[in-house]
Amino acid sequence: MSWAYTVKPSSGSSEADLRVRTFKDLALDETGDLALRTDENGNKHAYFVEGVDAIVQCYRIRLAFFLGEWFLDRNQGMPYLQKIMIYDPDVVVIRSLFRKALLTVPGTKDVRELRVSIDRESRRIRIEQLSTVLINNSIVTLTERPFVL
Repeated sequence: MSWAYTVKPSSGSSEADLRVRTFKDLALDETGDLALRTDENGNKHAYFVEGVDAIVQCYRIRLAFFLGEWFLDRNQGMPYLQKIMIYDPDVVVIRSLFRKALLTVPGTKDVRELRVSIDRESRRIRIEQLSTVLINNSIVTLTERPFVL
């Protein structure tokens, strides 16, 4: 479940500072299933992503998570059916909801740029640009259209 992204270190930091060591997650593939690696014996094993890779993976998870989907807390998730996938969606409201969800990802300090577009004819919502600031002040910018609903 990867997105292409670039990382720009904050001024005065080195490459070693780019790791955000506080966050680790099981790796997911493009479909959202558990990613597996094959070892030298042909056995498949789950593995972890950490740092920036884990944070970017979590962005995608948060944005794909519907309100009420998790049985342990029905208040978690994006209100797609209630506020986004409606007759006349408001791009300002959608941007605000996406921003709020992204800020809940551990390691994220700020959402620097978030451009959302609505194609009313095809009824698709796209994140055209996303740039975030991590807790170590490095900037992560997604380099492709990261999310289509």
